[in-house]
Amino acid sequence: MKLDPIISALRERCPSFHQRAGGAAQWAGLERAENAPVPFAYVAPLREDAGAQESNNGYYQVITNTFGVIVVVPNCADERGQDAGRWLEVLRPEIFRAILSWHMKPKDEFSEIVYEGGVLIYIDAARAAYQFEFSFDQCSPHRHPCPVAVRWHGCRCGLH
Repeated sequence: MKLDPIISALRERCPSFHQRAGGAAQWAGLERAENAPVPFAYVAPLREDAGAQESNNGYYQVITNTFGVIVVVPNCADERGQDAGRWLEVLRPEIFRAILSWHMKPKDEFSEIVYEGGVLIYIDAARAAYQFEFSFDQCSPHRHPCPVAVRWHGCRCGLH
């Protein structure tokens, strides 16, 4: 799943993060006791759902890629989560403006990014983590004349 452009878009278009956006490896390495700067966004792949093979004379399949933007925000003002909620209300529109309805390149291979929902994944007295879920479809830009097994193991037709 191609997520680097999404991380770059969040860094460039979400001023509240102060360019603090990273990938799944950074999220996985975050310790609960660690005092990392917040707010911070982590982009992580969640799942790929494959559609049916749609071609009778080649190979064409749409893959729906779902990813999460995990936002870690401060929650120092209170333990009820109201401070975190205020942060999320500020960050949600920035994230939406940065990536909703946006197409990664090449545009003929990727659909626009759509919002799928969100969920609170962690909260304590110091910070909270909320996962916004998005998806986009990915498809082959052309009907490839070689069978998929041949392409993966060394197609010689020059179209890969």
